[in-house]
Amino acid sequence: MKSCLMLLVLCFGIVQVHSYGHVYIPEVTEVLARAELSDYPEHLFWGNMSGVDYLTAPRNQHMPIWCGACWVFSATSAVADRLNIARNRRWPNIILAPQPVLSCYNYDTENIQGCRGGDHMNTYMYIQEHGLTDESCSPYQAGSYFNSSTPGEIIVPCSDQIICKNCAPNGDCWVPVSYEKWTIHNWTNITGQGEAGMIAALQNGPISCSICATENFERYYKGFEIWNDTSNCLETNHDISVVGYGTENGTNYWIVRNSWGTYFGKNGFFRVVRGVQNATWNMLIEEFCAYATVNPHPIIVRNPAPTEEPKQVEDLRGYFEEKKHSLKRHYGRIPKTIWEMKPRTDYRRTPVNQLGAVLPAVWDWRNASGQNFVSWTRNQHDPVYCGSCWAHGSTSSLSDRINILKNNSWPRITLSPQVILNCHAGGSCGGGNPGGVYQFGFEHGIPDDTCQQYVAKDPVSASCSPIQQCMSCFNASYPVNCDSVANYTNYKVSHWGPVSGVENMKREIYQFGPVGCGIEVTPRFENYTSGVYEEWLPFYSINHEIAVVGWGVTTDGVEYWVGRNSWGSFWGEGGFFKIKMHGNNLGIETDCDWGDPVLPK
Repeated sequence: MKSCLMLLVLCFGIVQVHSYGHVYIPEVTEVLARAELSDYPEHLFWGNMSGVDYLTAPRNQHMPIWCGACWVFSATSAVADRLNIARNRRWPNIILAPQPVLSCYNYDTENIQGCRGGDHMNTYMYIQEHGLTDESCSPYQAGSYFNSSTPGEIIVPCSDQIICKNCAPNGDCWVPVSYEKWTIHNWTNITGQGEAGMIAALQNGPISCSICATENFERYYKGFEIWNDTSNCLETNHDISVVGYGTENGTNYWIVRNSWGTYFGKNGFFRVVRGVQNATWNMLIEEFCAYATVNPHPIIVRNPAPTEEPKQVEDLRGYFEEKKHSLKRHYGRIPKTIWEMKPRTDYRRTPVNQLGAVLPAVWDWRNASGQNFVSWTRNQHDPVYCGSCWAHGSTSSLSDRINILKNNSWPRITLSPQVILNCHAGGSCGGGNPGGVYQFGFEHGIPDDTCQQYVAKDPVSASCSPIQQCMSCFNASYPVNCDSVANYTNYKVSHWGPVSGVENMKREIYQFGPVGCGIEVTPRFENYTSGVYEEWLPFYSINHEIAVVGWGVTTDGVEYWVGRNSWGSFWGEGGFFKIKMHGNNLGIETDCDWGDPVLPK
């Protein structure tokens, strides 16, 4: 009892003692039909439903500092997973943003205290009432709008910009002209319905639950053994989401998603005993649960503030003279004459797609044979401006190629561009070149996002120390006390090199996956919204890195590339764009790069 109370706020971040009524628990809104357990499948895991992974990428609430935000991550991950299910895992891969809930929840409720803790049901209420943007609109900052004198605690007040924003090199930030919010139709509290109610709810997707996480459990960092908790802890102190169930060697278990990074448990997940008679065992996981009914169609939010018309480049000489002095500052891609790529092209792995006599007229890794292999959309300019396109274009392409090599099997992984900045692996927020990313991947390997949250800043010293590569902050009494993590997964690069020209690019993309490409960004391109983009320039000065994920052709026969940008989902067509093939395309076919990731054993 005492140890549970000590852990109530300090370790995990859900401020609630259900047995004593310290938190408002909404009334049950729906009672599920009490079917027999035999009416349901014996095993279910939303990470592998007939070979299909419907779960979104793992997260880490304890980055870049400690924050007791489990109550938000539990619900947002479950809602995002259910969006994936409702949309049949179609592009885009939506990662809902926990930060607006932490910053904007109604703090008149004494038990909802942002990074001090809360309840997953309150997150459902927030999403139903306000909707929620994705991570590229509002990246997680591990802070909340809570007036505190706790050393190191980050205050992130609620504002229009915390819902969705973009930033410029001069430091100015603004709300985009339009952006998407995702909503739920309703949510259901199944508290008290136990194992049967949870299994019934899980047939349609993951659910959120409260648990009692003990100190012994906190140290459970590796493995996938079935956790058997017999501590008789009477109060919940942590929120998770349940994503499946099964039986192994006669022991029934739940499959649970945590929010402590992929280095915890197995890829950030764990298993715990299911259906024991003593209700105070198995972490109280069957006591307090809820789930949402999602709306698979986003709501378009339009910013009523006046906006400038797209800039037109009328004096090309003046434009190029100006750009000559600001390529690094504005976009972030340093020409290769400044940072030469050292290709390693002596050997290539077996292609995932074998070339036929003719390449397909249309190919897009967002919808390749009915599957989306592309990782989630990023924003390099949030929470502050950072010219790290060179790191985003390369890590996103490598992440996509990892998904392709794994055939989209669980878990989805997104490599960390922040580690690239921390290790100066090709450049900084002032610009860089992707060649350094591939070389770093070959020599050291690149961890996933749960090792380093993207903060859009260079470190004070880019020393690539262990804590700059993978870290965790597990100390609530002093949030800035973070430690390096020793055992985590690194994704290495075996070979890399350049590619250019239409046919060579198509072959590379079709056989192996997306490639990074340099382009000349102009003011007109910055204001792209949709359609096939075309712009003539007398010469190209590469100043920005994007990724090319495929190609297509319009009904009137115009061929185009499908490009991925790193300026948020509110830019262009969900963060992507189409640009004309065979010229008048900002030099996209002249300076591309590829890397072959290696799956860890």
